[in-house]
Amino acid sequence: MRSSAKPNSSRPQRRRWRRRVAVSIPIVVVAGVIGLGGAITCRPGWYQPASIDYTRLENDKRAQLDLENRISRDLNRGQPVEIELSQEQVNRWIAARDELWPGEVPSIEPFRRPQVFFLDDNRVRLAALVSKGGVRSVVSLTFRVRVAGEAVVFERGRMRAGVLPAPQRLLTEVLGRVAPRLNLSETAFEQGHFRVPAEGVWRNGRRRFRITDVTIHDGTARVRMEPL
Repeated sequence: MRSSAKPNSSRPQRRRWRRRVAVSIPIVVVAGVIGLGGAITCRPGWYQPASIDYTRLENDKRAQLDLENRISRDLNRGQPVEIELSQEQVNRWIAARDELWPGEVPSIEPFRRPQVFFLDDNRVRLAALVSKGGVRSVVSLTFRVRVAGEAVVFERGRMRAGVLPAPQRLLTEVLGRVAPRLNLSETAFEQGHFRVPAEGVWRNGRRRFRITDVTIHDGTARVRMEPL
């Protein structure tokens, strides 16, 4: 009798185990989806985009004009120019871009509220808020910048959506949207990196110049421009 009762008593236990598994799997899946969505939509603590500071707007306009005038003066005199930009100043200019350069700044939709970080080791992090399919996420992309002959090269680093790594196809989509707005050719992009010409023409005086050095460290970017 004992041997026949043992299998019968195990059947309810197996049924209870199967019910637990059947109930637990959807709960785990839903929790995973919620967690993934939370990670994607999570707003990183470092993302604090600037808003227009109207109490400093006139000073920011003056600083931008003084910088352009200094570049024009030195290049037209045949002298090299050393530019030093703080992360805070650049982000205030970005926030007030429509006030500083009305009608001149290309649209960056669907990216909103951009922010720039000057990191150590010649790295720049770009971040913006993106809304797609009802989901809002902070997308960030880190580049290492270097001058290589006739080009300034932005070497791709990490790309994230929220706090999660973003897929390569998202990077390709982002760069594909940016390229035409910056008048960059398709050949400017190579395996997630992109290159922009180091040479240009300064519009005030039509003086040709070349960027010969870029140094980025601890919230500051330094750029050297030499006349040609």
